[in-house]
Amino acid sequence: MNEVRIPYMPNKTIFILAIFFFVACAGVMGNVAASNDRGLILNRIIEFSPQGATIFYWVIRLLDCLRK
Repeated sequence: MNEVRIPYMPNKTIFILAIFFFVACAGVMGNVAASNDRGLILNRIIEFSPQGATIFYWVIRLLDCLRK
């Protein structure tokens, strides 16, 4: 069988837009976490107190930062 090699050439514009998107998401989640004063209900199944919701938002922000 012949081996086929295809060079990987990422699109720089898409890459830069993706970085901008995740930086913006991390910024928004950091702002939400810093100014949170309410609880959170996820799909009417999991309920968080205001403190639990703040921790949840910070974890989401951290995971978004680790994605980069």
